[in-house]
Amino acid sequence: MAESSRPQPNIIDLGSDCSISDSHSSISDDQSSDDSSSDIKFQAGEIESSSYVDDFVISLCTTLDWFCRDDVGTFAHSAPIGDEVFKDPQIHIDGIGRIPMPLSIEHAEKIVALSEKGTLKPNAFRFENPLWEQRVLHRLVDEAVKELRIGGKPDAIGAQLREMQLCNKDTGVDVPSMNEALLGAVGTLVVCLPSPHQGGDVHVKLASAEEKLTSSGQRPSFMCWYRDIEPEIKAISSGYRWTLVYDIKNFEQPDIYSSSMLSAQTSKLHANFETWKHPAYDLAPRYVYVLKNDYKNQLSLDALLGGDLNLARTLKGIGQKLGFDIFLATIEKRRHGHVKFVDYDYDDDWASENPDEIHEMKEILEEEISLVSVFDLSGRLLVEDVDIEEEEVLQGHWEDDDAASETDLEDSSDHACATHKFRGTALVMMSHDEAREFLAHERCSTAVMFDHLREQQVDDADDTKAISAFKDFLLRRSADMVLYGDDLGELESIIQACISLKDTELFNSVALPLKKPLSSQGLSDLSSWIWESGFQCFEAGLEKLTPDKAVFETHDFLQALLGRRSSERPQLGPGAESGFFDFVERKTHEVLGKVSQLYLKDVTALVDMLKTTRRFEQTAQK
Repeated sequence: MAESSRPQPNIIDLGSDCSISDSHSSISDDQSSDDSSSDIKFQAGEIESSSYVDDFVISLCTTLDWFCRDDVGTFAHSAPIGDEVFKDPQIHIDGIGRIPMPLSIEHAEKIVALSEKGTLKPNAFRFENPLWEQRVLHRLVDEAVKELRIGGKPDAIGAQLREMQLCNKDTGVDVPSMNEALLGAVGTLVVCLPSPHQGGDVHVKLASAEEKLTSSGQRPSFMCWYRDIEPEIKAISSGYRWTLVYDIKNFEQPDIYSSSMLSAQTSKLHANFETWKHPAYDLAPRYVYVLKNDYKNQLSLDALLGGDLNLARTLKGIGQKLGFDIFLATIEKRRHGHVKFVDYDYDDDWASENPDEIHEMKEILEEEISLVSVFDLSGRLLVEDVDIEEEEVLQGHWEDDDAASETDLEDSSDHACATHKFRGTALVMMSHDEAREFLAHERCSTAVMFDHLREQQVDDADDTKAISAFKDFLLRRSADMVLYGDDLGELESIIQACISLKDTELFNSVALPLKKPLSSQGLSDLSSWIWESGFQCFEAGLEKLTPDKAVFETHDFLQALLGRRSSERPQLGPGAESGFFDFVERKTHEVLGKVSQLYLKDVTALVDMLKTTRRFEQTAQK
């Protein structure tokens, strides 16, 4: 293929993280943020200025600004190819014939026998479907150009076929080397054709950043990276990995592009985060960076555009490596003060026709800033209404005066006051430990938190880090309930989480006095778990959990825990649960001796107590 067509105005989603703007400007040295007047250089753990907090903020913000530019891309990318785009190329191999898709073992073995180490050069096969090069390849090149932000004239950039590769666990995987790239190659494009296989993921590194590019087996996919990046391809455990390897070329400006500028800026950002981790420096526990675009709908990585998307992806990768969490948030500043009234403000007709008119603020009396809603990168709403400090926001003046809204207008002439609100979209950065504390303190729901943590460990289904982090979250959430109460009714969710995890030690740690009755399902699940695991494992937690403010509440709770066995007599002997029944009797007597008044419901409970007690005389006397 000699060249690539211009990107289509309505690109079909290839399954990538988001559609990107059509900027193809080249990345040159003079566009970088290496200007000594604005870039404070940091080494990990080393500060070069006495005012190190200010210097750190300047350095971090400057580097984030660089990544947020629309002409800066990622160094590697992969995505599935949608059915709307992919067309069978109808590959014809000399000596074999047409190869149907998905690839069968029979045809795979024939190709291996015919090839040299699983590789076929372009003169050994052809594409019989003209739509492959006319449409599909054009779209893939356009997408690679957008993701990598390859500069140059769109009409001058295309792809040239290097080879076909077919690899399994016996033949190994041949790495597309930059030494084999053609003159003028900008990057490498690999199209993974439908062929069932496991393994063969591509790992690419740029400075301190790393990306894992995964082929999708039965489904077609593509991956791309800069030409001067050496990939590492992991071993194939089963099946055949079938790919077409292309060189992305600029036919007018050969051999001028590399990832060096991106590498330098990635190293700077990595150093910033290493410095932030250092315990010797009094840096903020979290920082907020306001994005260029404001996204009105629910926030997620998929919703971001251009430089905003690139920055979020970059931070996500560094955060995973260095132990930081990245969130998206709607940020709001509220500025309250005296506003200037003019003559037409007293004209009711004019005011009704201009409800969005903003009055000039003469004097600021008070400013507040908050995160209205905080989402993880998957778009999951975590918490709302979080007050933050102005110094946590990296940009000093991020608000757009032209986009303000006005509320609370008090039209008292010379003393007129109003509140101006400014909103934007921001990235929120904090360490893993700080994030757990933050979400627990801000009362993130237990179910949402577990889903969020589990998704973070999606690369390894057997990884115990998510479970460990979730347990830590439950402990912190329980501690917050001691201080601030449980007005949201989260305790039942915490107990249900303990039941799901089958962790009695955790249950005993997080259990608190019930402020509201557990649901019938919650009580049933807890009862089943107690009988299954043995009462002694739960006694410490049940001591705290059992309600003791009213007779009927205590009785109903204890009988629900006993479940169907409430009418049984304990059989003494090995494995007997007589301790459970003794506990029920003891807690019953305690509440009878403690309460100072009875409710109507207590009368029914007292009668039932006499029917079910195993110590009738003592209970009747109480």
